[in-house]
Amino acid sequence: MWAELAKRSLLSWFFEVLPVALLALQSAVAVLSHGDVDGRARGLVSGSGTADGKHAHGGKMSKLLGAWRVQEWHGMEEFLEQLSFPKWQRALAARAGQSYVLQLKGGSTNDSLDKATLRIETRDMRGTSALELPLDGQAVKSRDGDGGAEVMRAARLNGQDLEITETFARESRPYSVCKRTVTDDGRMLLEVKKRTACGRWVGMRAFARRVVDQACNA
Repeated sequence: MWAELAKRSLLSWFFEVLPVALLALQSAVAVLSHGDVDGRARGLVSGSGTADGKHAHGGKMSKLLGAWRVQEWHGMEEFLEQLSFPKWQRALAARAGQSYVLQLKGGSTNDSLDKATLRIETRDMRGTSALELPLDGQAVKSRDGDGGAEVMRAARLNGQDLEITETFARESRPYSVCKRTVTDDGRMLLEVKKRTACGRWVGMRAFARRVVDQACNA
């Protein structure tokens, strides 16, 4: 009898509690993805070049291009708390991994970066997806914002820093901003700011290290 009850309890946890926990984890990671303004990814590829690997006009972007994997999160607990995520979901999100690939597409070797398109692939526990944005600051409309909201995303270069903003339709100021910078020690610093429902800004940071495909260097 007790063995049967224990078996039923285990099955109940497996089929009811576990899916809910996984769903919550995916939701928490989604906040990071939206806060990161980059959407999700299609996979992880290595290299520091562009989609065709031949663009010479990527001088300002060269340090940012390639594959990266997040190594450290800073301030994520407070960030998610301010966005009304419960403690157990924040704890799950803190253990989630995330990888990125940045590439340049379009234009010719004589074109400026303003005529190029930035492709960002992101990989996390939800799977992979990709986002493409022109580097001239032109906004691209999408319906995959928080809660399926219609948003406008735009990418701009500020020196050698890359800034991506996300703005709700019919609003003029962004509600989410992500800046990418390569630090002196070769890591990528991601600084994320997001506006809460009450209009207050909250932020977090992450450090990523470049992913090197040893097979390509053999």
